[in-house]
Amino acid sequence: MKLFEIFKLNFILKVGFSGLLILLLTFAYGEIPFVHSVISEGNGRVYQYSVIFQEITLKTNPHITYSWQRNGQLKSTRGDFSGNILHGSFQEFDKSGRLLEKGIYYFGTKDGEWKSWDRNGEIIRLEKWNRGFLKQRISYDLSKCTVEKYKLNQLNGRRIIFNNNHKESVEHYRNGVQIIKNKMSFKSILHHKKKKIVSDVVKDK
Repeated sequence: MKLFEIFKLNFILKVGFSGLLILLLTFAYGEIPFVHSVISEGNGRVYQYSVIFQEITLKTNPHITYSWQRNGQLKSTRGDFSGNILHGSFQEFDKSGRLLEKGIYYFGTKDGEWKSWDRNGEIIRLEKWNRGFLKQRISYDLSKCTVEKYKLNQLNGRRIIFNNNHKESVEHYRNGVQIIKNKMSFKSILHHKKKKIVSDVVKDK
């Protein structure tokens, strides 16, 4: 067996499919980040994640939050990073082993679907990310469900609140600012016109 094949097999055994994907991608760019699966503890939580143990240079974005590790401590900073960057699967547990959060990092940025659970195993949040940009968040709280749309990590579009599967309210946002729409309903317009007609008839008499 060739040396490369032995290395690739060991790599797959250590970091799994996501690590192989990183390996294949980085061969195309002439780099081989050294990826490790890490388990660490902090704040009463246990974290299992993949991290690149190699200095890399990235063009960062001031609107994006990057997650990285230094001396076994997880860090998050907006616009830049200064340590070993997270890349691959991420899971967070409490000390009893209950899963609290699960998702994927792409070179330090949240990507794809992220899920969060409470201590009873009930899902409380479902998010869709695209390489550091939040696209949608669905939050669950007892009988309520809130659906939000985002653009450049700011509320943008409709924010809908459901209560017992019935639409309770709809809010509109643009670039994180709520838009107050002062529009009369169709019934209100008809009622207003009817009152005006009656008033005009009374005046004519």
